[in-house]
Amino acid sequence: ELKGIIIAMLKQQRDSVPFGPFCSAQIDLTTCAGRAWVTFSCSFVDVEFVFRRVTLGVRNMPGDHPADKVKDFIVEVTHEFFGSFMPQGYKLSDIFVAASVDQGGNVVNAWKLVEVAVQLCSAHRLSTSVHWGLGVNGSEGSTENASTCLNPQLREIVHRASSVVKYIRDSSNRRDKFAKVQQDLFEEDVLESGELGELRARHEVRWEGLALMFESLHRLKTPIQHFFESEAPEAECILSTVEWRVITEVASLLEEPCRITKRMQGGQDGQIGHNTVLLAELKAVLCGSMDEDGAGEAAVLINPIVWSSDMEPIETPITKLHPATQKMLSVIVSEMDKRNLGKATNEHEFVACLLDPRYKGEHYGVLDAETTYVEARTSLSGIVSNFVDQVHARDEAIANAERAERNAEAAAAEAASARAAVHAVGAGSPTADEPVAPPPKRPKSMMAARKEARLKKQSKGEVWDRH
Repeated sequence: ELKGIIIAMLKQQRDSVPFGPFCSAQIDLTTCAGRAWVTFSCSFVDVEFVFRRVTLGVRNMPGDHPADKVKDFIVEVTHEFFGSFMPQGYKLSDIFVAASVDQGGNVVNAWKLVEVAVQLCSAHRLSTSVHWGLGVNGSEGSTENASTCLNPQLREIVHRASSVVKYIRDSSNRRDKFAKVQQDLFEEDVLESGELGELRARHEVRWEGLALMFESLHRLKTPIQHFFESEAPEAECILSTVEWRVITEVASLLEEPCRITKRMQGGQDGQIGHNTVLLAELKAVLCGSMDEDGAGEAAVLINPIVWSSDMEPIETPITKLHPATQKMLSVIVSEMDKRNLGKATNEHEFVACLLDPRYKGEHYGVLDAETTYVEARTSLSGIVSNFVDQVHARDEAIANAERAERNAEAAAAEAASARAAVHAVGAGSPTADEPVAPPPKRPKSMMAARKEARLKKQSKGEVWDRH
């Protein structure tokens, strides 16, 4: 029953967009409880301008996941939901404008095999850029292979920070002692809110887990230091003053990427145009603000070393940050540029940005290059021209169909008139050459039949018994 409702909804969307693709697709491969799963969904804006998203299939996909195998799944599910109302011989590009995917090469290649445009997920690309900036992506290197880590100094601090969280969280006894330290330090606040601060593990949340870990360390710096002073003064994971400084800087600078990632992955800002604006502005924030005339030293906002609920961030020149933090900023911005974040680079992004009202007047550096702007206008003009051509073709087809229907009605009326004329001639007086048909015999009455029977008996000499 639910499947029928979804198919009816998709057919209604197809009828509202009578030519060209009418929805977009999303597909994701993930692992849950040690098993591989693939999820396929589609989304569209209906005739009421309401954004809709429906899940078409969730399947277990054991073994390897080459592009051909993923492609077969895509084709099978598409035919299951769209095949009943699409014309024979349809292509997937007749249904899907584009497919949003992560950065997995097998999924990207699967959509290319069915000739559907690919739109790489902005949240995935931003998360990857941040991880390169933090130094957690890439290898540390060995005697055989060179290091591919872009920020080894911060990578070490990330490991040290993770060890602090692990040391406290992995023991129920130490967790209880840490809670007691918080109660002693923040007795009034704890009694008022009824909550204790919780350290966040780096893998607790998929994408922004590291940012949340740094935020919790910065927020709970004072009780963490008191805990190690009173309960574990000899622990190897005690952080130095420099490491706490870096943690504070990183936690402050990752607030904005974390916030934007949440908005994009939660569907709050799923529009390409809005995402491009957010990411372009994020790069500007990470590069540091300057004076209105472009003078002065680039600066960023950093929270105070000691966290408090009413703290205000401090404008800090980038050159005053720790070298590991400066490296993080430069790597993140460089990786975002490498992955075309905050820039319109394909036809769908061009059109989305030009049609988005947020781009009126100011283009936020997204389409500011003359060649890019001209290319975007050309793409939009081509789409509009194609749309108009299809409208004209549809109108002409409708006119031809109506003309053919009128001709058929006229021919049917003419044939009916001819038959009527022939019938009128057949119902008139016969000509001289035609034989005159005898008049039909009237049926005998009962009296005539009795009289005829009596005469027959009399002719045979039979006595007629009148009674």
